[in-house]
Amino acid sequence: KMYMYEAPTDLEAFAEANNTVRLEWTASADSTVTEYYVYRANDINDDFQLLTTLPITALSYTDNAPLTMNAMNNTAYMVKAVKLQQTATGSFHNLSPGEITEGFSNNAPLPVQIISFNGKNNLDNTNTLFWQVAEEKNIERYEIERSADLKSYETIGVVNTISRNNVQQQYNFNDKTPLENNYYRLKIIDADNAIAYHDKIVHIKKTVEATPEILYPNPASNELFLSLTADYSDQAVQLTIFDMSGRVMMNRTEIIKPGNATINLGVGKFAIGNYILQYKKEDDLEIQHLKFTKVE
Repeated sequence: KMYMYEAPTDLEAFAEANNTVRLEWTASADSTVTEYYVYRANDINDDFQLLTTLPITALSYTDNAPLTMNAMNNTAYMVKAVKLQQTATGSFHNLSPGEITEGFSNNAPLPVQIISFNGKNNLDNTNTLFWQVAEEKNIERYEIERSADLKSYETIGVVNTISRNNVQQQYNFNDKTPLENNYYRLKIIDADNAIAYHDKIVHIKKTVEATPEILYPNPASNELFLSLTADYSDQAVQLTIFDMSGRVMMNRTEIIKPGNATINLGVGKFAIGNYILQYKKEDDLEIQHLKFTKVE
């Protein structure tokens, strides 16, 4: 588009007790925007339908005729900012990108505390997701959703709660048929079918055999070098080595100096066997996994 401006942000949907849905959002960062359109879809992959025939100026909207309660948890809402765009030849009403929310927020947080949510790629190229919870009251189940692009998600597994009390619990789920590129999120459902999402997205790429140009020598006996591309220069890189049982054998951060993107991992004290090297830029979602072998 020739004329781009900021969409509204922080859109949330609240299912109210009187069978209505209240939407709230933060205004567009563009100070000239004063009006918004509201849309609704049966689910995130369906077509969005306009709910407001005329744009509204408020930063909230109540859907007085939402979908039936059986379908409401899949409902997606979208809000777009609209402003009158002046050009040399005339004017038109210009729409911003849409801010989308899927499912419903809660007026109060669900009664569970997620201590951690992580994942790893296994030697057989399955992915294991694991999370630890505390203060788990009235929680019915957890659902694992997967995406290849951070846009559309599908449910790939359900894990029922072990108990509904305050005991700290550890859960896991094994994705036996992962994609080349996987983004996972954790959906939490209580006994009243209220839902919430954990705010962390776990990203796992399929493990590949390390080529000599990236990780060498492989197999390695004492020294093992990781060669990175130039775009890692001046970056902090997190390096973690796992054994095949998932135990962390090494965990450190290296600052990559310009012109020297090679790191000596030093595996001389490791036991003979196979290992997984995980590395990523410190503030990046992109995680790389490489397999190597330690020999005498």
